[in-house]
Amino acid sequence: DITKAFDQISEVVKYVNDRKSVGENQQKIIDIQYSIEGCPKILEASRRFIRDSFVGTMENKQKHKRHLFLFNDMVIIAKPHSSLKIGRMFSDYDHQSKYTFVDSFSLKHVKIVDFADTEDYQNAFELEHKFEEKKHLITVETAEEKREWIKDIKRIVKEHQRAEYLANKDKLIQESEDRESRRRAFQALNQTDANPKDDDFKDVWVLGLVLYNSYTRKPLFDGLTLSQTAIALMTRTFQPSLKEEDGFPPELAEIIQDCWLPNEDARPSYGMIYDRIRALEMDRPSSPTPLS
Repeated sequence: DITKAFDQISEVVKYVNDRKSVGENQQKIIDIQYSIEGCPKILEASRRFIRDSFVGTMENKQKHKRHLFLFNDMVIIAKPHSSLKIGRMFSDYDHQSKYTFVDSFSLKHVKIVDFADTEDYQNAFELEHKFEEKKHLITVETAEEKREWIKDIKRIVKEHQRAEYLANKDKLIQESEDRESRRRAFQALNQTDANPKDDDFKDVWVLGLVLYNSYTRKPLFDGLTLSQTAIALMTRTFQPSLKEEDGFPPELAEIIQDCWLPNEDARPSYGMIYDRIRALEMDRPSSPTPLS
C-alpha cells in the first residue's frame, strides 16, 4: 500500500529531524557552557535552550550590559567581556570564554513582574526569586521583545506547575480523602452545642484561614505549588484580604484578624472564637466570588 508506506517514511523523517533538533539544541547548551566563565554545569538530558538576548540590568541605580539565556527550566544572567562585540543574540560558538557568570534562577521558583516605563528605564521586567532575597530588573530594546520574554517565561513556569501537579496527583487525591475522613470523624465527635475546651488547641492561626475560606469559598493558595503552600503555612505569613468593600463582614474580619495576631499569646482560644461566632448572625455568599 503506497499510502501506508508514505506514512511510515514520513514518521521516520520526522523522528530523524526531531533527534537532529535535540542534538543541535544540546550542542548549543555545550557552547554556552564553555562561553560563560564560572558557569555551573548546565548540560542535562532534559534541558532545552529556548532563547537569549543582550539586555540591560539596573544595579545600584546604574544600567549594566548583560546577556540573558533562557532554558526550559532556568535562566542564566551573564556579564559580557569588554572585548565582546555587543549584538542581539548569542552566536559564533568557538568555545572561548566571552562572558562571566552573574546569576541563575530556577524557573520553579521565579516570579516575573511587569514594570511600567519610567524616565529611568523602559521595556523593563523583574525576575525575583520567591524564596531567596535576590532579584534582577531587566530592560530590553523594544516593547515587543519584552512581551516575548514575559510570555515565554510565564509559559515555562506554568508547564512546571502542571508537571508538578501531575507528578503529585495521586498523593493529592489521597491527602484529600484523608482530610475528608478526619473531617467526618471530627464532625461526629462534635454533634453537640457544647463550647469547645479552651485548651483543646493552642494555635488558632490556621482556624483564621478556615473561617475565611468557609465564608468566602475562595481558594486560599491559588497558583502556589505544594512546597510554596507548605512554606506559607510554616512561616505563618500568608493572610488573605479582609476588605469590607469586598463584602466581608467587619465582625467576622475582626475575629479572623485576632487569629492572625503576631503574638501567639495574644490570640484568642478556640473556645473564645466559638462563642464570638455563635453570637454573629450573617448570611454567607451563595456562590464563590471570582478572584481578580
